[in-house]
Amino acid sequence: MKIETTIGTEAMRAIESAFNAGSNFYIETRKELELKKRDVPEGTSVVKASRYGVRYGVKFENLASIQAAIEEGTRDDVGPLPWGAWQEGQYNRVIIHKGADYLRLYPASFAGMKHKTQWFLNGAEVQFAAVENYIKADDKPKPHTAPCFGVNVANIVSIGE
Repeated sequence: MKIETTIGTEAMRAIESAFNAGSNFYIETRKELELKKRDVPEGTSVVKASRYGVRYGVKFENLASIQAAIEEGTRDDVGPLPWGAWQEGQYNRVIIHKGADYLRLYPASFAGMKHKTQWFLNGAEVQFAAVENYIKADDKPKPHTAPCFGVNVANIVSIGE
């Protein structure tokens, strides 16, 4: 089966033209969240804006932590993706899932490049507590413990240093 899309390819080309594989850079995303069906005032809008320090083009199976875990027997060999499929020609870079393109990213290797999230309620920046009861569990903050993560290309607003 051949999967074709242009959004992921354009994002990948933009990143690769500006950064070497494994380079550290920032990516900013913005997403209007789907709200719970109950107990949310009509017309309420919640936006999640995030800034990630990331690396791109790294091979998961080459990460020292993954190789060590395999050797120690605390994880299995690297297998297929748990969700989605690699875009043809974009192994380890672009994942296609349910009609959307995702960039596979890795946390930046510099400690100073931290992840930051801002929350907006009806256009005004607020603390998370102000939106917590309106948003679904999938959109709530979670600790970043995985060695990599996917970002929906449609939510990317900027890429840079």
